[in-house]
Amino acid sequence: MCGVCICPDTPVQDLTSLLKTRYIGENNLVDLVDVLAVNPGVAGQTFDSSVLDKVKWLYEQEIVQYIMIDGGIDENTIVDAAQAGANVIVSGSGIFGRNRKASDGVEV
Repeated sequence: MCGVCICPDTPVQDLTSLLKTRYIGENNLVDLVDVLAVNPGVAGQTFDSSVLDKVKWLYEQEIVQYIMIDGGIDENTIVDAAQAGANVIVSGSGIFGRNRKASDGVEV
């Protein structure tokens, strides 16, 4: 399986030829698109709802098996993401808190 990740300002339509590329026979090369709903590298950012249009577009194209949305996920934005067509959700600080670190000794 293979995936590709795009930032909030990346035009998803620019991926069309990559997403339609075949690996072997009928199989798509790319199985997953990770649509970042925040800019990479900074925890605790606010969800950028403009990315939902990208998720909807990917869902309507039916060219990838998994549409992941990553960042800014909370109890409200997860519903919006799923309704737009996302079927994989990533949430870090929305669940664990902005100041949590893997090495803080707290069992999760």
